[in-house]
Amino acid sequence: FPAGATAALAHLLGRGYESLHWVMPFEGDSAVDLMKTAFVDRAAALGIRSRIGEVLDGSTPAARENLVRTIAAKSKRVGLFCPEDNVAVLVRDALRGRGIRVPDRVGLLAGMGTGTAQEAGIASVRYDFVQMGREAARQLITGSPDRRRLAPTLEPGDTT
Repeated sequence: FPAGATAALAHLLGRGYESLHWVMPFEGDSAVDLMKTAFVDRAAALGIRSRIGEVLDGSTPAARENLVRTIAAKSKRVGLFCPEDNVAVLVRDALRGRGIRVPDRVGLLAGMGTGTAQEAGIASVRYDFVQMGREAARQLITGSPDRRRLAPTLEPGDTT
């Protein structure tokens, strides 16, 4: 997840978004928590922790409405990183529904890169979950666990 967080931060900053925010898709998921930690840690390591704004909640319609109000009140261009593709689609729709221009005013980057994000045209950091599964199965079958790193890729979209 640190490599994905670095890619997300570099992409959003490279596209000119000044204030960056983590969008919490839901609570209680260890992968989401690890991704959030990586996002904040990589920002600190890169010397841009001050560019990371408050965590925004994208979990419910009411939370997304609050997210949209918060974004609308900001004067800077805002970059959002939402680690869950389905919630990223809902966040994009909420922003556009209130007339907030994506990607001109707000950039949205999803954090899984599944077909959901690709079909919706959402830019994303993509993790190859099929390859992860193959590696896990290989290690279980062979009984020889080892550490493998699968590099994420940046998938283009219409939202950044």
